[in-house]
Amino acid sequence: MAKKQINKRCPFQMECERTKCMFVNCELGCNYYCDNAAEDNVIPDQEERRRLENERVEREREERMLAEMPSEDEVTLFSRDVAEIAQKVNDIKRETYEACALGAVRIGGLLKEAKKKLPHGQWESWLAQNVDYSISTAQRLMKLHDTYGEQLIAGADDVVTDAIASMLPSKALLLAQLEPEQRREYVETHDTESESTRQMREEIQKLKAEKEKLSADLDAETLKLRCVEDDLEKEKNASHEALRTAATQAEDAKAKAAEIEELQKQIKALKEKQKAAKAAAEQAKAEAKPDPALEAEVERLRKEAEVTEERIRTMEEEYRRKLERAANPNMQAFLFSVQTWQKSSAELLQYYAAVKTEDTASAEKFAEAIKQQLGAIEQSL
Repeated sequence: MAKKQINKRCPFQMECERTKCMFVNCELGCNYYCDNAAEDNVIPDQEERRRLENERVEREREERMLAEMPSEDEVTLFSRDVAEIAQKVNDIKRETYEACALGAVRIGGLLKEAKKKLPHGQWESWLAQNVDYSISTAQRLMKLHDTYGEQLIAGADDVVTDAIASMLPSKALLLAQLEPEQRREYVETHDTESESTRQMREEIQKLKAEKEKLSADLDAETLKLRCVEDDLEKEKNASHEALRTAATQAEDAKAKAAEIEELQKQIKALKEKQKAAKAAAEQAKAEAKPDPALEAEVERLRKEAEVTEERIRTMEEEYRRKLERAANPNMQAFLFSVQTWQKSSAELLQYYAAVKTEDTASAEKFAEAIKQQLGAIEQSL
């Protein structure tokens, strides 16, 4: 049997059923002592202890009463009407949001600083072990710092800064998806304080969709403009080439004119020789002294004059055509296009032959497309 541990201070220790007293020097906590103690068996210091205990109980009761009493703000609040109460609530809410927004931005900046200093691959574990953040949460906080840190920390007096400072970080993140000008326009045209996060998300999604559509339309128009510019550049190059060709032909025509003039002088000289030879032949004939050699020379000169005259007519016709072409840029452009088309057609047939050896089916499709194009050209001629 375990030996009983006696509390020498307690007069009821021997009759107490406990083998070990748990109330040494604090016997007032023992129900058995409190129920049986009388004036003749009270532990000497218990009255002082009882007094102190009563004072403690009374003090705790007073503290509870004071805690339950309304504060001055609450007393004032009870005397306000509902409009004043709403204003007070909104003021406190705005102050809370401002502290939350600024705190989120500062945390984002500190996270960026830590990420730069950590070795590669330790970022996620550092977040979990030290600040209990996931990577996505950290990224959102750093995004807030990147987007709003400069103006919020500096306390910039700006409509966007004021709006961001009075909204939750979740709303600020939604606005961060917009470009600065779009963000300003949104804040100026929407009641961001009363607007819910869901409503803001839907509105921003609409704005992003409209922006994407406008961007796509702009890209399409830009592409069309580039095609038009390319066509104009091709026409410009064709016109320049036509003008160069016309200038070249004009120079050729000028040279031809000089050549024709020289030939005409030669014809004139030949005709004079022919006339002199013919006069000499007639004189010899009249004197009954025909000269076959002289007659042959007359015939040769006549034929040479005919050949020269035919050459002159040919050159004059070519000269006339070149002058007409030089005076008509459309004709020059047409001729240049025909030459280009002939060259392209030759290359096209060459490539077609190469494709046909590798992929007959595709070659047949290409051939059909070429035939349709040629048919369309033939119908328009």
